[in-house]
Amino acid sequence: MRHALSAKNPKYEDTIRLDQELLEMHDEKPACLQMKPLAAFTGESPAMVFDILNIDLMYLKCVCVLHRKYITHERSNPKYEYSRSRCIDAALKILALQAELYAACQPEGKYFEDKWMVSTLILYDFILAGIVVCLDLYESRHTSSDASLCDLKIQAQRCDLLTHTREIWNSRKESSRDARRASNVLSVMLSKIP
Repeated sequence: MRHALSAKNPKYEDTIRLDQELLEMHDEKPACLQMKPLAAFTGESPAMVFDILNIDLMYLKCVCVLHRKYITHERSNPKYEYSRSRCIDAALKILALQAELYAACQPEGKYFEDKWMVSTLILYDFILAGIVVCLDLYESRHTSSDASLCDLKIQAQRCDLLTHTREIWNSRKESSRDARRASNVLSVMLSKIP
């Protein structure tokens, strides 16, 4: 956090070093704490599943925060492509987890009775991920005329994911001020993406 929020422009080598430390810590997690699809958890208590989910979200959020500035920084410089890729990949995984968790907490879902355990704090992780993906798509608008068909399909998939994310927030906006705010922010950001 100190590195990501530094008033000075941190050295890129330090960003890469911290990223490697994050990767090592993530890979050293015991097998019982590894994230897997929610449907694959069978014998674990809901509290344990949500703890594992929170650990994975914390890791993905750290990756996003560490590399976020490179979404806009010298975008055409290939030196920073690794950071852009790591940041977007982590944000997309967070949004996929949000969609999976949302489905699992619906009336027919596996965790409907336990949805109260989903912390408000992780809602902010989902907002962060949505903003990161929106920012990347917004910054990509300058290169969309040069983009390959494959790149355009990827951008369309990301827009679809963000639209689904906004629908998730919309479904909760009557009962949550944070959901209403997130829905509004995503709506504005999506309106600016070509």
